[in-house]
Amino acid sequence: MFPRDAIENFHIFRRGLGLAPATLELDRYILEPFEKKFPEWWKSPRQSFVSYLDSSRTAWTRQTRLRIFRVLLRYMHEEENLPPDVNPLRGVRASIPAKRAEATDAETIRAFLSSLGNHWTHRRLRVCVLLLAETGLRRSELCALQWSDVDMGTRTIRVRAETAKTRRERVVPFGLQVARELEGLRRDAQKRFPGEGGAVFLDVNGGAMTPNALSKQVKAVVKAKGIKGFHLHGLRHHAATDLIRATGSLALAARLLGHTKISTTAQFYEHLSDDDLRSGMEKAATLRGLSARKGAKS
Repeated sequence: MFPRDAIENFHIFRRGLGLAPATLELDRYILEPFEKKFPEWWKSPRQSFVSYLDSSRTAWTRQTRLRIFRVLLRYMHEEENLPPDVNPLRGVRASIPAKRAEATDAETIRAFLSSLGNHWTHRRLRVCVLLLAETGLRRSELCALQWSDVDMGTRTIRVRAETAKTRRERVVPFGLQVARELEGLRRDAQKRFPGEGGAVFLDVNGGAMTPNALSKQVKAVVKAKGIKGFHLHGLRHHAATDLIRATGSLALAARLLGHTKISTTAQFYEHLSDDDLRSGMEKAATLRGLSARKGAKS
């Protein structure tokens, strides 16, 4: 019923559609572990699909896995690899969790940064975290950054349309601290990889770092240091939450995050109360001092 190379052909087809890198990365993020866990999934597809869904740790993970599986099956129906009346996922459901932003708080970010060593990969990770927490970039947007996208004069980053999830270009500002960190990263990279001047964030071989590699490094640090509550996507929500609390403006937060509709932003941040906004207007939470060394004045 199912060809053995169905998933690999699916990846090739999706690349041919010209989909955003973040979308293609999500496909592989879901399907590669699935194939590894169920190497002969095509022999009993329903059992394999359902078992993988049931192993999901969160409702969001289950819902995302189910969505990708359905896209895969739709592709197979269209390619006539699967009869239109055959659906291994018939009757399988996944509730859509409420959309609420879980921001990583400033103290947790400081704890993570303080745990980093002086190795080149940790210095690179430090810049990644500071930039994500200040700009609210998605990890895929961060990893796709080229030095040509960074303007040190105006301290802005251009998120190109082809790398953005919404396929709309936007410009995001960053502060002086992040500018200094980026300059240091560039000097390090030039020494380590002479002649490389493309990607901002390089892997150990001099190529562009992938979102999955970034996530794996973060998880390794979190596990080794026992840091609770630190999540990459929480940095995006940290940036937006701080901005909303400081300004009371969902419109500005939507622009920062690259949301095409303010209603999308509102779905995630409607839990912020009037007291949050009032407190934020009196004293805005900022990233200043996040990377301060122990004992340094804030």
